[in-house]
Amino acid sequence: GALYNKLEKDQNQNATVEGNVIYRDAKNNIVRTQSGKRVVIQGLNDYIVVEKDDVLLICPKSQEQEIKQITQAVKTQFGDEFV
Repeated sequence: GALYNKLEKDQNQNATVEGNVIYRDAKNNIVRTQSGKRVVIQGLNDYIVVEKDDVLLICPKSQEQEIKQITQAVKTQFGDEFV
């Protein structure tokens, strides 16, 4: 939430970190991906989308407090190298 609040947003309140994102019928999202990655977000509202190495997280912003638990589940199932 704190990061989203600090970022520059487009006219539909979408924030992008790295990457090149096209938002279509999408509002209040934050997308973080690799530099230069091309992403199209269609019809998504109030979501966090994060790509890091070989892991892609898509989570409603309303459940962002669960990201630490999700991260632990990824570590447990796939190993530390994916977190």
